[in-house]
Amino acid sequence: MLIILIGSLLIFKEPHFFWDEGIYINNAKYIYSLGENSIYENIRPPLLPLIIGLAIPLGLDIVIFSKIFLFLCFILALVFIYLISEKLKKDSGIFSTAIFFTSSLILFVLPHILTDFIVLTFMLIAFYFYISKKYFWSGLFCGISVLFRFPAGIFLIILGLMLIEKDIKKTIKKGLYFGLGALIFILPYLISNKMFFDSFFKPIINAQLIVAQGSLNLFSGAFFFIKVLLSQNLILLFIIIFIILLIKKKIKIEYGYLLLIICAIYFIYFSQLPHYEDRYILLLIPFGAIISGIVCSYFINLKKKLKFGFLIITTIYVLLVLFAIIKINNLSNNNTDILFLKEIGNLEADYLFIYDPIAGIYFPKKLHYVVNPYYINIFFKERPEIKYMVVSEKLFNCNIQCMDCNNADQCVEEEKLNKTLNESWEIVKTHKLYGTNYYIYHKK
Repeated sequence: MLIILIGSLLIFKEPHFFWDEGIYINNAKYIYSLGENSIYENIRPPLLPLIIGLAIPLGLDIVIFSKIFLFLCFILALVFIYLISEKLKKDSGIFSTAIFFTSSLILFVLPHILTDFIVLTFMLIAFYFYISKKYFWSGLFCGISVLFRFPAGIFLIILGLMLIEKDIKKTIKKGLYFGLGALIFILPYLISNKMFFDSFFKPIINAQLIVAQGSLNLFSGAFFFIKVLLSQNLILLFIIIFIILLIKKKIKIEYGYLLLIICAIYFIYFSQLPHYEDRYILLLIPFGAIISGIVCSYFINLKKKLKFGFLIITTIYVLLVLFAIIKINNLSNNNTDILFLKEIGNLEADYLFIYDPIAGIYFPKKLHYVVNPYYINIFFKERPEIKYMVVSEKLFNCNIQCMDCNNADQCVEEEKLNKTLNESWEIVKTHKLYGTNYYIYHKK
């Protein structure tokens, strides 16, 4: 109940939007208007926009509706991580749940309308059905997970390969159930890709190319994520202890090696990417938390150290909960930011140029991104009817390279843009949004 209370305070706190949140909300508006409104970014998995976009035909606020969906996922995640842990080792569920929730990465993403936490929920449900030997349902929820976040496909492949055994008939039977469940959602998505983008896998490939930009450096990536895991309630340390206990046969945990394989493959996958962020490793966290809970349960049930172990674990948990509460209090309300975004939404225009997706969250009509002076100069000529534009001060930095601007000199283009703005446009509103000045321009 304490975890649910803290989680609900986090989720329903005044929103502080991230770039990706703006994209998911805009994608939802685009889908449910059949392309008439907003803008669509196809490298994002489609399931979250499809779900939160239900608020539009229902006449509900899409942000509030999204938060309610996120809260339901939060409850389901707590339930299934507890059930999985208890199924593998009795009395470990409460520790796994506590370690999972008090991970700073979980606390960081939980308030946001992102796939980061939601995909974990459906992966946990898939894993629960897998260890319950209900392979169709496991495959079904694996397929759903992939449509929330593409790297969940690795999880699907791991579980599928682990079905292979000496008895070929059993392998085929289980594989068919698992595969059929997965394809129920994945196959329609691939077909829709072919219809709209002329390729079954184009959005997935493009998404992977985005995160693969840069030079490969496996060592740096591994070192980076080791530090991240050590900061997540010492999950990495618990995993090492778990490996030792398994090797020495101090504990016998069914699917123990499967948990380790999932953690290891995700760790290697994210470490080898040229670009890495700490929240990437979130896909590993619930399985690491289950392992951690099992280890905690093992030590707390050693008779000689029962009282001391219980005291240590309880103390750590209380400190982590206090940390969570401090984290909540440090998250500032952004009433003025929300008012500014809603003011953008009330602009009397049928088409709006915006610098980033956040600026278009509350705008109900057509949107178009303008991220560099070169393309703004072109768009001004193509759409002379445009009356409003919302841009960031980051736009006016000609030192930022443009890869597809036909080798245009960005500083020259910026001079052209400034001349046009001075002659034909005026700033009607300035607001510092998340530490950066944003300007609402109106055509004179």
